[in-house]
Amino acid sequence: MSRAGVLLDVTRTVSRAGLGAATGIDRVERRWIDEALKGRWGEAAFVARLSTGLHHLNAEAMQTLLAMLDGEAPPPRPDLRGALSLVKRPALRRIESAVRRMAGAGGGAAVYANVGHSNLSPGSIAEARRNGAERAVVLIHDTIPLEYPEYARPDGPSNMQVRLDEAATADAVIYNSADTRARAEARMAAPPPGVVAPLGIDARRRAATPHDGFVVLGTIEPRKNHALLLDVWDRMGAEAPTLHIIGRRGWMNETVFARLDRFPQSVVEHGALRDERTSDLIAGARALLFPSFAEGYGLPLGEALAMGCPVIASDLAALREVGGNVPEWLSPENPAEWEAMVRDYARHGSDRRAAQLERLTGWRAPDWAAHFEAADQALAS
Repeated sequence: MSRAGVLLDVTRTVSRAGLGAATGIDRVERRWIDEALKGRWGEAAFVARLSTGLHHLNAEAMQTLLAMLDGEAPPPRPDLRGALSLVKRPALRRIESAVRRMAGAGGGAAVYANVGHSNLSPGSIAEARRNGAERAVVLIHDTIPLEYPEYARPDGPSNMQVRLDEAATADAVIYNSADTRARAEARMAAPPPGVVAPLGIDARRRAATPHDGFVVLGTIEPRKNHALLLDVWDRMGAEAPTLHIIGRRGWMNETVFARLDRFPQSVVEHGALRDERTSDLIAGARALLFPSFAEGYGLPLGEALAMGCPVIASDLAALREVGGNVPEWLSPENPAEWEAMVRDYARHGSDRRAAQLERLTGWRAPDWAAHFEAADQALAS
């Protein structure tokens, strides 16, 4: 493609300041930022929407901002706007103040790219074009709030439809899976040209101390179906192995939170852990458990397989795109099935677990090189 440059929207990265461990979409946007800073699309340029409007950042300013977000450099004290802000998160007020101080003139990039779902509001793409972008490209991660409103915040479905309506005004759309593409395009009146670019998996096989526990990774929200696992561990009682729950508490899940507060020692709620500790627990586990009702891609599944950890997962089309024939595929609504599989995998000498490890030898993790090669088609077409 032309080396005229890409203007990457980093509104999500900025708005998530102070919220703790990065989500899957956060990590994807960060990977795009890193790729832009390497010069993949020419001179790097970034834009973030704050309450005060759009603010443009060059490569040097973006690198400084990342150092603040990563805790490698202290963010400045809030400016006057930040001090008067009603935002309750001090970290966000400081980061927004830093963005305003470092912002410069915008314009000049050939392509506006939004890969984080944030700032996909009515007219945002038209605004990018007025500011000089010749083309606009959007990455869609899932349509879950529209299809499963019971697992979303009250405004989730309407916000998701707004994002899709705005994405439909782009010149091209990138999807993380063929399943996401089919679901999204079904909800667009006239879908733009699309390309499927599976997300890369950064994890690699690692030496870790084996343990007899199982791991579930992700925000504790209804869609992730932690309730099924608690039912399974209830059924196993004193015979239950350790279940390690990694992820912060989310929303609309008070019943599960109450159960976690009184669960016995066989269920360990870690909250958000550092990447190193999370990887150690997964790499040494009997299996990663992934009982979700819906997913757009499923990074934890791919990361577990890449580390050599077996996976027991819900039989979802998007997850099958990542895992192929390697994991054990179960219904997310059948606790008896899950109990039987956990009991089997907990046994040393389990034939089923050994068979999955054998299948895993032929599995290859999706990589970022292929993701960006596919994305380049959308940026250039």
